[in-house]
Amino acid sequence: AIIKFIAHFNDVAKWVQTTILLGADARSRKRYIKKMISMATHFLHIGNLSSLCAFHNALTSNNIQSLHASWKLLSKSKRKELADIKALFGWKMERFKAMQEELQPPCVPHIGIILQMLFQIDEGSQNKVNGAVNYIKMMMLHQQIDQLQHLQTLHYKDNPNFLVQKMFLREFKNQSALNEDDLYQLARSVADSEKKL
Repeated sequence: AIIKFIAHFNDVAKWVQTTILLGADARSRKRYIKKMISMATHFLHIGNLSSLCAFHNALTSNNIQSLHASWKLLSKSKRKELADIKALFGWKMERFKAMQEELQPPCVPHIGIILQMLFQIDEGSQNKVNGAVNYIKMMMLHQQIDQLQHLQTLHYKDNPNFLVQKMFLREFKNQSALNEDDLYQLARSVADSEKKL
């Protein structure tokens, strides 16, 4: 299940980049960037930190940041909105981690932070101390898992939109053949075309 969660995160980030890069011209790409920033802000407000992180990774990737003509068309208010999101991911993601610790259900935490905490606890202490079970380590692991289970106790009240879900699954499948090198080449081609503007 964790592998699927990570794959979904990567699919979302790739979809954001691909959608922007396939815009017909700088003005279209600007509209896509604007919409993606608005979606990221919405994810922040509803506590969907996993999607927020995927959108942040995509919007701040070199592939998207290299679209200078598209970014120039973006309003100052949208740039500030993205800057506010970027600030959450500053030095060691301290603000983002603090925000995730304060999450209340319904929400979607960023699994990477949870896995990092579990890894640090597991690697930072031995399973046994003086031949006995290290109860402090086990309690710390239990606390992290218990917190994750707590965050799953409530669900968003929105009814699932199966047509939208199907559309996203189709989009993810269509872009699955596109690897990182292909995405980079597409971004370079689009960025080069913007330089001629």
